[in-house]
Amino acid sequence: MSQLISEWRPGASAPILGADLLARVHELNSDYLDLLMRERAQAEIAPGLADALRVLTPRSRAAIARTNFTLYSLGLESDAFCRTVLEPALQVRDYGLSGAGEVQRFCELALLLAWHVAATAPLAAPLVYAMPGATAERLAATPLKHLRDAAGAHPGILQPRWPTNP
Repeated sequence: MSQLISEWRPGASAPILGADLLARVHELNSDYLDLLMRERAQAEIAPGLADALRVLTPRSRAAIARTNFTLYSLGLESDAFCRTVLEPALQVRDYGLSGAGEVQRFCELALLLAWHVAATAPLAAPLVYAMPGATAERLAATPLKHLRDAAGAHPGILQPRWPTNP
């Protein structure tokens, strides 16, 4: 993939996963690994992973973060996500401050990036998030102000992606 990016020339069609998008995915992957290593967060998301991540060198964790897909899942693999998470959030009428904790704040940011990918690079959505086309369309149509509400109402949607994708 990095070869595709480095070989791209002006006037040629852009790769599905552009350098800017990959940089954002890598940054959130790194933040997610850091989040999992924090005691409080790892107990909420994935008990037992913090110790496995702590034994890795920072360089190894950085290498893991540089995958072409997210290391976390927001449940976007299923259209049920949109029916159960996004549609109820549409009923909330204000931006309200949620008093979100660390996990919720990460989830909000990750969901915002997923929305951005679905809205601006729909061909990349299946690669980065394993997101079906119908889910990408529905997510892209979701007003931004509702993403925070969806993340706050469903904190359990944030899970490691690799246990179900060996």
